[in-house]
Amino acid sequence: MTGNAEHLPQPRLTADKLSIGYGAKTVVEGIALQIANNQLTALLGPNGSGKSTLLSAFARLLPARHGSVLLDGHDIARQPTLQVARRLGMLPQQPPVPEGISTFDLVARGRFPHQGFLRHWSRADEAAVADAIALTGIADLAERPVESLSGGQRQRVWIAMVLAQETPLLLLDEPTTFLDVAHQVAILDLLRDLVHKHGRTVVCVLHDLNMALQYADHLVFLKNGTVRHRLADPALCTCAIVEDVFDLACVSVPHPQTGLPVFLPGTMAVPGHSA
Repeated sequence: MTGNAEHLPQPRLTADKLSIGYGAKTVVEGIALQIANNQLTALLGPNGSGKSTLLSAFARLLPARHGSVLLDGHDIARQPTLQVARRLGMLPQQPPVPEGISTFDLVARGRFPHQGFLRHWSRADEAAVADAIALTGIADLAERPVESLSGGQRQRVWIAMVLAQETPLLLLDEPTTFLDVAHQVAILDLLRDLVHKHGRTVVCVLHDLNMALQYADHLVFLKNGTVRHRLADPALCTCAIVEDVFDLACVSVPHPQTGLPVFLPGTMAVPGHSA
């Protein structure tokens, strides 16, 4: 395993010898991993490597077969549901949109952990929803039905709902999938701002390696259900790591603005030249 993970800040989430699976199949096995506080961590790897499974275990959506997930140092499986929901928000892949619901009403559903028995809508709830809508830039969409929105707009609405939950820790499963490049950049800009300007901790599954390198603070590469590499500095990513994880020969060039590596396939044919 590579990288300088020993220099990561104090973790909020920890996988302690964690194994998870579905039915008779074990998907993630023996993972030991710390998620740094106030950083954007990207989970990367080929399809079927266990990224979404690991994220679901972090969100307590899948029970551990062996080992445990620790939230702020305590076993998440032993913590009350509302207590977890006030500290950890999860956005799964392509969540279903309730029929006929408006943007404002969907964002307001993020307040459910704060709505105890007989508790009425409060000024704190109103302020949290207003802040989430402002942060995600969707004020002009507040009265529109969510089902009428574009993919990028919907993704911002879902993120606003998670923000309204007011948790310090956010988990997002493929938040940029199926979006065009402009909307991908807008979502990643938002996630980076949430971390560096608003003190949140974000963990997300991403498929675009080069986007992840430009935005993430901490990279975790999975392959065959295990953590293959961890990098606390994206600049440390190399062709050897990419080839090991994705089985793809590649070349690396520095990004002209950030200086961080950008990886390109290393087997491209040169036009006009025979092999």
